Amino acid sequence: MMIRLMVMSAATLAVVAAGQSAAGAAPGGFSYTGVTPSPCGKTLVSQSGDDTQVPLDITNDTDASIGLAWRDFTGKRSQYRTIPAGESVETSLTYRRHVWEATDSTGSCLRLFVIKPTAVSASIVLS
Repeated sequence: MMIRLMVMSAATLAVVAAGQSAAGAAPGGFSYTGVTPSPCGKTLVSQSGDDTQVPLDITNDTDASIGLAWRDFTGKRSQYRTIPAGESVETSLTYRRHVWEATDSTGSCLRLFVIKPTAVSASIVLS
């Protein structure tokens, strides 16, 4: 199952299962499968214990660069990379229960998300 994380505006993201629309989204504009979104400001940490790698594809369909950071096992943010507008990256550097953060060009958090313990792949589209 492919997962998409879409930036609906500078501060609003929606996670939509591939092939589904955002119709029926939960309050706050979110619909999600395979990841658990969380608002910025939460203290979330990546968890170990599951060695299942989850391929993560990220597409930035916005007109600005988007940062992607990983939250380590203490909650410290580690900048992974900047994704220029219109570009995509593919990585297999994540695991179930790991926490990722999408940031704007100033490094401000847009949204946190956790790879669900049952995820087999994830695709994030920021638009």
